[in-house]
Amino acid sequence: MSNKDFQRSLWTTLRRYKGKCKPICA
Repeated sequence: MSNKDFQRSLWTTLRRYKGKCKPICA
């Protein structure tokens, strides 16, 4: 898995838990 795909997957996960990580993802 390339770094680009990894970042994309990570960002998708962050968006899924946006409500839980507001202070972190702000």
